[in-house]
Amino acid sequence: MHPQRRLDPGHRFVGAALVMLALAGCAVESASVVPTGMPRLAPPPQPEPVGMVSTPEALAEATLRAGANDVAGAARALESLPAAQRDAAAREFIAGLASRDPPRAGAVALALSPGLTQTAGLDLAASEFVTRDRAAAMKWALTQTAPASRFAAMQAIATQLMDRGPREAADLLLALPETGGRTEILALALAQWSRRDASAALAWAQQLPAGELRQRVTASVGFAVAQTAPERALPVVDLLPEGRDRWLLLGAIGQTWVAQNAGAAMDWVRQLPAGEARDAAIAGIDAGMGIASSRGSPPSGLNGSRGRRVAGGGYPGVSPPPSPSLTALPLGAERDEALRRQFEERLRASPVRAADWLSSLPAPDRSDEMIARLTREWLLINPQAAETWLDQNIGSSTRKEQILEDARHFNPTLPNVPGR
Repeated sequence: MHPQRRLDPGHRFVGAALVMLALAGCAVESASVVPTGMPRLAPPPQPEPVGMVSTPEALAEATLRAGANDVAGAARALESLPAAQRDAAAREFIAGLASRDPPRAGAVALALSPGLTQTAGLDLAASEFVTRDRAAAMKWALTQTAPASRFAAMQAIATQLMDRGPREAADLLLALPETGGRTEILALALAQWSRRDASAALAWAQQLPAGELRQRVTASVGFAVAQTAPERALPVVDLLPEGRDRWLLLGAIGQTWVAQNAGAAMDWVRQLPAGEARDAAIAGIDAGMGIASSRGSPPSGLNGSRGRRVAGGGYPGVSPPPSPSLTALPLGAERDEALRRQFEERLRASPVRAADWLSSLPAPDRSDEMIARLTREWLLINPQAAETWLDQNIGSSTRKEQILEDARHFNPTLPNVPGR
């Protein structure tokens, strides 16, 4: 149902004219009755929508472009359609192209704007690709060069592989060469498996030899479980060594749990011993309650557990986890690239914005490269502010001195901080 449209000024003028005619004694017949011999007034011609193309025209143009290996042009042709027709047309086109040439169909899908249409197109192309040649499908996903396209392709292929048998798919991905993204696509696949059978996915991960691969895929299982059943992710925490993965998982658990059941989340965090694990859990609860953005007081009932917040937000020694969109990303290259892009956007605006955003990340996500870039640019503008931020966010004085020394080695013209 379309909402009733208001009359525009032209319609109101016509209505007023008819009323005046009626008052003057002119009989106004209803629209359904026309006296014999009275000429009918033809409706005014409707203008053609400017720039609109029909679905057959768009499909023909997309076919022509794809045949010339112009995948970007094919995507533009599909996106020239109105939204109401675009999704169905894109699905029809990509499904037909995938039946003949899955890699090209996948390339057209990746060239579409991110969204539901792109996801549906990728799923269609990946399904045909995996059905025909699993090895070629995996290679295609892993050889994408653009980070966003690589992640989307890996996720689509991993999903299709899991649909055909999770354990067999995991074994197949494990057999890939160690380089070239094996860990990332395995982490995505294990996250998919966890949403169907977390116990089986975790058992498969734990049979891997001890090392980085087992740690990464175990963390991926934990993150997937924490998104819906945070308390069930707690046993996964104990399987991870102390460090970045463990603290981030604790933050994700706290963030989801406090949104689902604040009382249970508070009871859980209160019984944690003081230390980095408790810090990470409280940071997650902060984010789940919106405290990270509002920079208010500590969560109710935790005032005595941490002490005061530092200048600029956060508690001493720990900061809230990244936004939910970043928290949901599996650990690996795609997450690191997303963090880098967000940092670059803020640094282009001002060092202050970049510094504030970095302070909102857990310490493991603040890469040395980002801190070094921020320090170099901030020292040029406000050396005292840069020094103060380093004091508040870098716990080791030795490391802080090294950051400043490296910044000045990179650019000898940088000024010294007053008083140093």
